[in-house]
Amino acid sequence: MRDKNPQIDFRALFNEILLCSTGVSQQAKLSL
Repeated sequence: MRDKNPQIDFRALFNEILLCSTGVSQQAKLSL
């Protein structure tokens, strides 16, 4: 169980980073 938690957290963090990066890129395109 302890090994699974870090993997899930890493996946959630990765998903959040992807969403943030895509959102920032979209905002940059709109501003441009």
